[in-house]
Amino acid sequence: MNTAAFGTDSDSLIHLVIVGSGWAGYTLSAELDYSKYKVTVISPDPITTYTPLLASALCGLFGFKVAEEPVRRRSRPVSLYQAVVDSVDFGSKTVHCTSKINSFEPERIEVSYDQIVLCQGCKGNDFGIPGVGEHSFAVRNTKDASALRNKISDILEKANLPTTTPERRRELLHFAIVGGGPTGVELAAELFDTMHQDIAKMFPHLEEYFNIAIYDVASNILSNFEEDLSTYALESFRRRGVKVHTSTHITEVRDGSMTTKEKGEIKFGILIWATGNANVPLTEKLNCRKSKEGLVRLLTDDQLRLHYTNGRIIRDAFAIGDAADIESLSLPTTAEVAVQKAKWLAKNLSANGEGTPFKFHEKRMVAYLGASAGVWQNDKVKLRGRLAWLSWRSTSLSWTHDWRKKILILVNWTLNYFYGKEIARI
Repeated sequence: MNTAAFGTDSDSLIHLVIVGSGWAGYTLSAELDYSKYKVTVISPDPITTYTPLLASALCGLFGFKVAEEPVRRRSRPVSLYQAVVDSVDFGSKTVHCTSKINSFEPERIEVSYDQIVLCQGCKGNDFGIPGVGEHSFAVRNTKDASALRNKISDILEKANLPTTTPERRRELLHFAIVGGGPTGVELAAELFDTMHQDIAKMFPHLEEYFNIAIYDVASNILSNFEEDLSTYALESFRRRGVKVHTSTHITEVRDGSMTTKEKGEIKFGILIWATGNANVPLTEKLNCRKSKEGLVRLLTDDQLRLHYTNGRIIRDAFAIGDAADIESLSLPTTAEVAVQKAKWLAKNLSANGEGTPFKFHEKRMVAYLGASAGVWQNDKVKLRGRLAWLSWRSTSLSWTHDWRKKILILVNWTLNYFYGKEIARI
């Protein structure tokens, strides 16, 4: 394994290293003042995924390319190393990495910095349940969504065979989604719409077997929403035929089935795991203050600065994104929080000093429920039904910064409305 080192430039630009290319890292790199900063992004993935658009892309509302953005852009002089960060030496201001490039042997890399922002994010949490990693699908990026779409296509073809029994069809066409948060709910809504509005026209004899179901350990879905909106979402799903199994504890997952405490063995064709966050190894290794309960996160002050375990500020080191939290203001692991922190930090760094403390402004929470209905809330207003769906539509446009992608979304919405979804492999 080769080793290489890269230093900071000798010119007047400040070398800022951003660890991670998710919502926080990408937004920060887009908002910085490049007349002051030389920016290097270190991430195993050179693509940023617009996660709120994944369910729509999965179900054919638009192509997967609309739901992703390359970190490198001609309009921004960003350097990127496709690598995993193994550790950070805050004293010597050095990042130790291992390259992660398909078809090539990994190489050890050392990158020095003037300032660093840690945005390494989280990974999916299997909660220690046997078989989750081997027998379920995650939907965290476009590769995941593409693999899931191909699996759905294969299942439809298998169910369509004349040799497949009705009982086996019922098992195959049970799409189980674990997680009753916005991700799981929107996946269920989009899949239900697609199966009954589009797939049923190609496989009319299979529609009676379609079964989209949500399983969650909580007593309700969308628990972060106001209770009346959560109840509305639950009742809306049940009226339409989306089955919701709350207070359900999964103990084991096998190929084609899972075991729950409440109902024993449940067979499925596809299991989608859309719940929980867990730490990546880097978060565990870093020598700084961290939260002690639940998801372990790097703790910052209200200037988003990191601190050693003794409370001393770590010079020129900051943290944002899902793996970080403000010690005096705990916030959820959402894209909205990550984006607001990134924009605040970019402005503060470019101003060369301490700004006013970061404050989170609750803009909205929104979830699509299918059939042109949704739920939407902020600190003053609550919406449900079609008005909430229209707001969800407009919110979808706001996630991408690329006007070409905004136009593609609008064009695809219009074509889908008049002609239905064009689905090649689903």
